[in-house]
Amino acid sequence: MKSDDYTLEASVAGHIGNEFGGANHVSVANSGPTVLLDYDASGALGEVAGSLDLVSSNSGWSGSLNGGVAFSRDVTTSSVGVGLRKVW
Repeated sequence: MKSDDYTLEASVAGHIGNEFGGANHVSVANSGPTVLLDYDASGALGEVAGSLDLVSSNSGWSGSLNGGVAFSRDVTTSSVGVGLRKVW
């Protein structure tokens, strides 16, 4: 959407992938007992993100709002970001 004073831009993106490597294993050795860490990252994973940007044509100000969700079999995370910028 555009006017003489500002431009509003929106976008949506999606990603899907598959981790074929299987489980990750790490052993941390130190002066105490050894710590074993395992995480199975195998399987499908995806992400959906969106962005809304507002840019002023006259004042040099712009702002943005971003958000997204990443998901897999075991984990779902979300993120939100807000930005404000002045160009002179």
